[in-house]
Amino acid sequence: MKELSKDNQGNYLTETISMAYNYDSIAGDSYKSCDALLINNNKVVFIEFKNQPANRRNQLNERELKCDLKLKAIESLLALFNLLKSNNITDKFSDMFKISKILIVVYSSDKTKLNYSFRDRLDNNSEIKFDLKKYKGTLYNNVITWANDIFELNIGKLN
Repeated sequence: MKELSKDNQGNYLTETISMAYNYDSIAGDSYKSCDALLINNNKVVFIEFKNQPANRRNQLNERELKCDLKLKAIESLLALFNLLKSNNITDKFSDMFKISKILIVVYSSDKTKLNYSFRDRLDNNSEIKFDLKKYKGTLYNNVITWANDIFELNIGKLN
């Protein structure tokens, strides 16, 4: 998963070596998809890595980021449906709602710039950022937005 978290400048958002599929490669150029895909315990987990802190964006960039993440959340599901359909697993989109799906967005904790303690970030961890809350319980069973250091602590719980 470490390689999948690499940004354009060569920085990694995770050091975890958990195995994950490169979902951008699977989905292809027709979709704006999440970076990684995990399948385990009858759950499909989509992971998007964003190497920028949640509170260090200007208003224009914040709006673009939210739109980008929403598009990836939706098109990742469309890509999965088309993959299942092309392999004759299903031909009804309604079957997608029978699959347990989790969306995780991992962002930079920016520990050097924040004055918040690790405990404060852990306590504030349940807040769904980037205007993605509306997808919890609708398109996805769960939506999680984690700073990368919190992701490191919790990714093992998904396996």
